[in-house]
Amino acid sequence: MSSSNYHGEVDLLALIADDQGMISYRPAWNVFTGSINGTILLQQVVYRWVKHGRQPFYKFSAPCAQPAYREGDSWQEELGMSRKELENAKKKIAVSTKGELSDAALVSYWRDRYHKTWYALNERLLIEKLGETYPSNQQKNVGIQASLDIVNDGTPMQQTGFSTNEQKVHQP
Repeated sequence: MSSSNYHGEVDLLALIADDQGMISYRPAWNVFTGSINGTILLQQVVYRWVKHGRQPFYKFSAPCAQPAYREGDSWQEELGMSRKELENAKKKIAVSTKGELSDAALVSYWRDRYHKTWYALNERLLIEKLGETYPSNQQKNVGIQASLDIVNDGTPMQQTGFSTNEQKVHQP
């Protein structure tokens, strides 16, 4: 059997490269979340918070029989975490409230009478933590491309190798 990228009729590498369910991970956030799973959960809360117009949103922890539940849309299914992993991640970043935003936690959550768990992000606290993690002195020219060191010896750019595959040996 040849060493192919294919498994049966499925191109596994193409499948991985086009994975819509991929979740990003920012290791630097572990400093204030306390764990990898806490960071992953927080990133998904931020994503959903913004997606829902910066308003509280509901999400089920696990598959359930509640009519609003859609298959594949619980935290456990989305994140691939066990119940214990999810609960430990929640403990790192969130606090249960009665429907108000806690000043002490990055995320507040509560259950309504329909057994939906609602989540709200404490943007102020998150921005503060991000500011501590990514100090402004390291954020020089944020969003602005730095200038390139291009050889300026009178040679047209197309001959320097920047615009073509030709290579030119630069003499000082």
